[in-house]
Amino acid sequence: MLMFHDSFDYVKSTSTDYMHCVLQGITKLLLNLWFSASYAKEEFSLHSLVGVIDDRSLSIKPVISAGRIPRSISGNVKFWKATEL
Repeated sequence: MLMFHDSFDYVKSTSTDYMHCVLQGITKLLLNLWFSASYAKEEFSLHSLVGVIDDRSLSIKPVISAGRIPRSISGNVKFWKATEL
């Protein structure tokens, strides 16, 4: 109902949800484009480097207070939570 008031600006009066819009939206899309086998022939693809990136990310030893430990990119990106992204 606020949208029908002249003084209410819908764009300026709402905030974006960083977790859903950025992390689970754009970031997940970019990871899919970069690492998916579907786009392996594209110029932007990093599919050939998945093994190297997995080795490096899995060698990270996070502090005990970290909520999640690093997981492999290959086949797991679609299941990553926002804290991993």
